[in-house]
Amino acid sequence: MAGSHALLLPIAVFLVLSFGAAPSASTNDADLLHQVCSKVTFKDLCISSLGSDPSSSTADINKLAVLSVQVAKEHAKATYSYIEHLLNSTAGDPSLQQSLTDCSDVYVDIVEQLEDSISAFSEKQYKNINTWVSAAVSDVQTCDDGFKEQQVERSPLVQKNAITSNLCSNVLAILKMLG
Repeated sequence: MAGSHALLLPIAVFLVLSFGAAPSASTNDADLLHQVCSKVTFKDLCISSLGSDPSSSTADINKLAVLSVQVAKEHAKATYSYIEHLLNSTAGDPSLQQSLTDCSDVYVDIVEQLEDSISAFSEKQYKNINTWVSAAVSDVQTCDDGFKEQQVERSPLVQKNAITSNLCSNVLAILKMLG
């Protein structure tokens, strides 16, 4: 009987150490997410958008960078769908229709630029990614400017454009961390 207790002690120590080490690994990964997001302009948006993806808890900085572009792309796609919905439901104001049509075209470009960026990560083409994501930020501004040029009193895309731009800004900051 004394021999069986002696055998249980190493097993118990192993189990305690195994379970004790697991939380620190995920804590380190969560710390990485917070470390990365602490260095971007839109910290809360970074934490909420990347942290909502379960894979972020085990991601390294490269995966967080890819994930940040994926999040920006998904938001841009949702904004494009929203624009299409507005185009189909807001007849009558030609200035608004023109601005929305222009923004629809712009968001097609934004989605393509972000898709190209995701593909470029596999070959570590960070300069190209930076160029495409910067172009996406510029395109969002083009969309915003179109409403002003058409003298539309209030753009229905103010908030969605701001989020797209802020997500892309965070991508650019994370890219700088990659070197």
